[in-house]
Parts: sequence; C-alpha cells; structure tokens
Amino acid sequence: MKKLFMFGNYEPKGEVKRSYLKLICYPATFEEPRNRAVTTALGTKLPGDTAQLDLSKERWVLYEDITPKRPASGSAGLLVGTPQAFSRITIPVGGYGIETQAELEPEGPFLRPRAI
Repeated sequence: MKKLFMFGNYEPKGEVKRSYLKLICYPATFEEPRNRAVTTALGTKLPGDTAQLDLSKERWVLYEDITPKRPASGSAGLLVGTPQAFSRITIPVGGYGIETQAELEPEGPFLRPRAI
C-alpha cells in the first residue's frame, strides 16, 4: 500500500482570488473495459455523475473500478482531514481518469501564506 500525504505552502506574488487543488487518479488499470466509480458515505456515483461532497457528512472518497472479474487491482482513496479548509469538493466521474477539484475557502486561514 502506498500513501501520499500532502502539505502545502506558498508565497503569492499578488492578491489571491482563487486557489484549488486538482487531483487525478486512474483506479485499477488503464486497460479496457473500464467502469469507474466514486463512493462516499452517502452513496456511489458512476461515469457521467458528479459527486459534490457534503463536507459535514462526506470526509472520505473511494475511487474504484467496479468491472466484474477485473484482473487488475488498485482502488484509491482520499481522506479530507481539514474540511473547513475547502469551500467545495467536486468530483465528476469520468470513464478514464477521475478528476477531483478541491476549492480552498477564499477567506479561510488556509489560503493565507504562513511561516512554517
């Protein structure tokens, strides 16, 4: 099992009006047939659907391929450890890659640069 923990810091050169993270994953394999899915505490979304996370109830995401008898393996997950940092997290479920866009709260302390 591989894990990626991400911490960020930046020094803006001007006023920051919008800041977001874009994460893309390809669960299980690149090979066809593919049947991607995104599951949260409130249900499962399939290709063509969009998951708009309710951050008061959905703090984790499972990205997977639900093709029956798939020989490949390798689902992926996302934990939202600081939900108050985000104004929204949107996940349009694609048939190939699944792109997660996490918009940072514009007036929150997480958008302001800080010394670490």
